[in-house]
Amino acid sequence: MGHLDFSDETGLVIPQHLLLIGQTKAGKSRYIVEAVKDGYECIFVDADNSLSTIRDELKDNKEALARLHYFAPSNMEVFVVNLLNEGIFRWNETRNSVYSRANAAPTDRLAQIIPSKIPSRVILAIDSWTSLTYSILRNRAAALKVDLTEIDRYSREIYGGAGFQTTGIAQVIQSLRHHVIVLAHPASYEIKQKPKGIVGQINEKDMRILEVKQVPISTSLPHGLTIGKYFSQIGNMYVKDPTNQRVLDFKIDANRIGGGTPGGIGDPMKEYRYSKLFGLPKVDPEEYDGWIRYLTAEELAEETAAKAAGKPASKVIQRPQVVAGGLVTANKPTTESATAK
Repeated sequence: MGHLDFSDETGLVIPQHLLLIGQTKAGKSRYIVEAVKDGYECIFVDADNSLSTIRDELKDNKEALARLHYFAPSNMEVFVVNLLNEGIFRWNETRNSVYSRANAAPTDRLAQIIPSKIPSRVILAIDSWTSLTYSILRNRAAALKVDLTEIDRYSREIYGGAGFQTTGIAQVIQSLRHHVIVLAHPASYEIKQKPKGIVGQINEKDMRILEVKQVPISTSLPHGLTIGKYFSQIGNMYVKDPTNQRVLDFKIDANRIGGGTPGGIGDPMKEYRYSKLFGLPKVDPEEYDGWIRYLTAEELAEETAAKAAGKPASKVIQRPQVVAGGLVTANKPTTESATAK
């Protein structure tokens, strides 16, 4: 898009990349679900037990439920890295792992996503940054054959590589042309320095605290301090005493990372709901063609063989997507010929 036009006639909704920070049960997952109710489609990557919220909010709303594509990977890093970097991303839902022809049974259910075709109206929801970064640390420790209980002895080897990987993910998120909401949990980062006149190493407890800042939990507290620059919006969600009202806060505060174009504080279920702040998605029926499909491993093999033989691929009849806990989403059919990797 070389030429920008922000006139009312264009109906342009700029995809936002939101880092939403809040304590457990502050309403972060529901914030995403409310956006789906309002018309957004969503790839929901869940490692933080959001299924109950999704079920409670959408079980009687089949239209909204059909717009939600739910995944609960056991290895968050593997799912996110492959989704963000593969030309065609295939996930074996039956085995809860990246699709491998060698390890798939014919009846295994697959989800296929072409990231470059994801429409701008789609929200990629990552729940949560906390779980993603822990997954990265855990995988890094496993690769080095280090017990995480001994992480302090190997901090440079683990934290260095994990931080590099995490920054790389954030940089890719920054470049995406569709909406992203990343949920995160807060932590307190004490920025310290040695007292004047002290030379050499000293115990951390003897250092002077310069400031305490709230940051999102990441691979390390210093990394959490820097992660905000990759997001266009940073909101803090919390429960306001004594009313127990949930609020979403975009104000700039020297004691925490945060801030965004909304600039103030509002009710995340009312005037500060996602669609109110950033606009309703523009639905173009043509955009549905091919960006996400559900099929079996056997159907994929047939399509691949047909393509190799120069024959047209047979139409895949879409079936409901079944996810953990018995939640079912009905997905839109596509008549697009298969694109095999």
